[in-house]
Amino acid sequence: MARTDESKKVKKLLAADKLLKLADARLSPAKAAIVRPGKKPGVRIIASRSRLAPGGRVFLAFDFPEDGGKGKPAEPAWKVEPSLPGLSISSEGVLQAARDIRIERDTPLKITASWGVRKGHGEITLCRRDPLKARHKVHYFRYDGIFDGWNVWAWEAHLWGKQVEFAEETYRGRLAGVDEENVIIRYGQWAAKETGDVSLKDRDEVFIVQGDSTVYGDFRQALDAAMPKVFSALMDSPGEVTAYLTNVPPQGVTFSLCVNGVKCCTAQPQGTKVVFHLPADFPLRPDALMEVKASRGFKPGIVRMRGILDAYYYPGDDLGVSFSSDSISLRLWAPTASRASLMLYENHNDPDEGGKEIPLSRDDNGHGTWSGRLDRATCYGKPYKYKLTFHPGSPYEKVSYAVDPYAAAVTVNGSRGALIDIRTDPATIPAGWNPRSKPPFTVREDAVIYEAHIRDFTIDPSSGVSPGFGGKYLGLAQAGTTLPGNPTVKTGLDHLKELGITHLHVLPFYDFATVDESRMNDQENPKYNWGYDPKNYNAPEGSYATDPFTPSVRVKELRQMIQALHDKNIRVVMDVVYNHTYDSTPFDGTVPGYFYRTDYLGRLTNGSGCGNEVATERPMVRKFILDSLKHWAADYNLDGFRFDLMGIIDMETMQAISCEMRKIDPTLLIYGEPWNGGNSSLPREFQTIKGRQRCSGFSVFNDNFRNAIRGNNGVPHPERAYVTGEPWKAPDVLKGITGAIDDFTHDPGEAINYVACHDNYVLWDQILAATGHRFPVDPYRAERLEKLEPGEEMFDPRVKRHILAAGIVLTSQGIPFIHAGDEFLRTKFGHHNSYKSPDSINGIRWEWKRDYYQVFQYYQGLIKLRKSHPAFRMRTRQQVQAHFHLLSSPGNTIAFILKNNANGDGCRHILVIYNPETEPCQVKLPPGRWQVVANDREAGVDPVKDGYKTFKGTALVPPLSLLILSNPGLTHFKSGQK
Repeated sequence: MARTDESKKVKKLLAADKLLKLADARLSPAKAAIVRPGKKPGVRIIASRSRLAPGGRVFLAFDFPEDGGKGKPAEPAWKVEPSLPGLSISSEGVLQAARDIRIERDTPLKITASWGVRKGHGEITLCRRDPLKARHKVHYFRYDGIFDGWNVWAWEAHLWGKQVEFAEETYRGRLAGVDEENVIIRYGQWAAKETGDVSLKDRDEVFIVQGDSTVYGDFRQALDAAMPKVFSALMDSPGEVTAYLTNVPPQGVTFSLCVNGVKCCTAQPQGTKVVFHLPADFPLRPDALMEVKASRGFKPGIVRMRGILDAYYYPGDDLGVSFSSDSISLRLWAPTASRASLMLYENHNDPDEGGKEIPLSRDDNGHGTWSGRLDRATCYGKPYKYKLTFHPGSPYEKVSYAVDPYAAAVTVNGSRGALIDIRTDPATIPAGWNPRSKPPFTVREDAVIYEAHIRDFTIDPSSGVSPGFGGKYLGLAQAGTTLPGNPTVKTGLDHLKELGITHLHVLPFYDFATVDESRMNDQENPKYNWGYDPKNYNAPEGSYATDPFTPSVRVKELRQMIQALHDKNIRVVMDVVYNHTYDSTPFDGTVPGYFYRTDYLGRLTNGSGCGNEVATERPMVRKFILDSLKHWAADYNLDGFRFDLMGIIDMETMQAISCEMRKIDPTLLIYGEPWNGGNSSLPREFQTIKGRQRCSGFSVFNDNFRNAIRGNNGVPHPERAYVTGEPWKAPDVLKGITGAIDDFTHDPGEAINYVACHDNYVLWDQILAATGHRFPVDPYRAERLEKLEPGEEMFDPRVKRHILAAGIVLTSQGIPFIHAGDEFLRTKFGHHNSYKSPDSINGIRWEWKRDYYQVFQYYQGLIKLRKSHPAFRMRTRQQVQAHFHLLSSPGNTIAFILKNNANGDGCRHILVIYNPETEPCQVKLPPGRWQVVANDREAGVDPVKDGYKTFKGTALVPPLSLLILSNPGLTHFKSGQK
């Protein structure tokens, strides 16, 4: 195709738009066809792809560069040459080749578009074979033209995914071929991503545009979305608006800031950035329509109120719904809304617009709240939503139907709030409910935490719970259950009591988005998820209730579960996920753009690795989190909170949480994960990471200790560590044994010590993977300990490694944490990320307890030993420094003594030895005769019954084992003694 020089206007346009790169009008193998022949006005042809293969299609579009690229409404006449059997071009510009079209070689096709006197030509190559062999085609357009590092993550449901690179350059974009049905466009290894999960089911070709949440199936719509525009405009501080453009404007283009249609100021662009300064006395309401417009060539954009909304902080404690004897009051914070109404429904599945609309009044308090009052007699119990209107009458008008963020009761799948008073309604209060009574507990160092998932714990028939209770709140609440046919093997709630734990950490049970509660009896419906996908923070999850359709049932049954645990002297810790939500609807429906962190272009940032991150540092977000936690602590009588991805919750918020929760109950446990799930926009100096928790009243998981004991989370081949074949990691283990006071804590209680949790391999699978053993492959028939008679598992090296790891955790300073089922060698059959795997993978099989009862008894004995001896539970670094003494021991063994009635222990001295080697070792002991209370076969508070019962002078420590000795007779131990 010939180069065109006729139109200076066209040349300026093309030079200004770097992404078009149209100076060379010849069609390259990877770019769109463009031509403007002769001196006649031209038609520019744009193709979705430069190749056409048998059975494929290419989408064609057009515009008129001489008209500024605006195009015309009428479709041109399309023609393709040569005319071949099986080759067609539609009147809408879709070029198709039949699957059985026959060509001997790759053939150039001439495309002509005619509109009156205007014509354009292009060339598409008809290929014998498509080099992009894939079921689905994924196009990606970027304004900046920078595609380095971007790729496609593709996966099938329930399977791990893979990275797919972009294979072709296209007009303004890149193209990838995938066979999987789900994709995400991401940068690197999840440093950033576009949109959310994209399903390709029943879609063979999609178009994704940078920063655009819409997934386009129409090439022309995607092209229009990718045209130059005001990409974002943000107001973070009074008097200043910053706008960002998709492209550098041509010289002479200016920009105006208009408020409610009136121009208030202008500014010159600086590259792709424009900064406006409003007059100091300019009156501005938070619901004003602010728009950035260009003098030419750019689509306008609306200004998003972001940081400026901090000025509308509402300090009251009445957000949400409150009840009196005859009325129901509602208050909503929505400062940017122009109108707000309550939508009242008769049924949970009425269409959003089908409810009775009751206008709310804007409060004259300067805080951006709306309120209303209802008659209790006629409205109580009904489903409700808020209807909010933004910028009515403008091109940006938006109507949102939003669930109340403060809703304490919800309908099935959390689709609506329910006007139910959970504090007084008898339908929500179980018999025996006592919100002011808790199991006795004094200090955090006395805790033994056990982590479990509600469905995992009783969904398998071996749990012995009543029909209909499996996997439910009531399953975990049921006492007296045993393994069917084995009445001596306790299961469920009674198992927890028998084990001896103090706290049950329950995976999320707020209302989450990823299980369809309406189809719990549908065999085709996936019923499992860990629950780290918040939808409604203040209401319980319905899939764990026996009736998810009746809002009061989930409230009552959750309370029943908590009360049943309390009756067994077990406290309850709630796993909370205030760092992100499943998608942005929980908050963006009421205050768009405020509750989530966004970058300078207004795009959601992804420090969670889940698509968004909650902006905890903003005052009204922090208030919501504090209000939510107070609600759970008071209305459900909870005993602690575990914070998911605490690293992206700012330190000021975590300190406020710690302070406010202590006012409710000073014995509440507060702990979390001191890391992120991705690159957060929260500056690192504000993140709650390891070391920042010092003296702040909350604890953090010690993954340094975990990695030193069992190895990292490498998949499928994790590294070896102290108990799995690399015993020279003893120095790192030693740091954890002392409560990490020489690592990142001030006092030992700030460290949560663990070797397994719901994430990554369970401990048994980790040991198999790290030591080169195969995973069991059949969840129902696999032999897990081959060639062992029942009762002989304690001699198996894999089991010895397992209980040594547990023994280190349970005899170290800090707070021990056990994952459900580790006490009887639970496996997930090699699934390291079972967040939505079926019950056959996640469900606890209670026959494992019967089969490996000696392992259970070992855990039970270690817990009893720890609870009986305060020496294992020292509270301050000064105590550890005074009472912990490291002994000389051979090789990579670790031997230490907790001396001189540590922490007021009734036993004068306790000596602990870990042997990670595959050979026995001898350790020289301090003077006196030492009683053995734990060895490689049993553990407890009394002298062992099997093996050596006492040692004097030297102790023989079996391979891959621990030894715990007590010496009540040695009156005082001096540090110089060996």
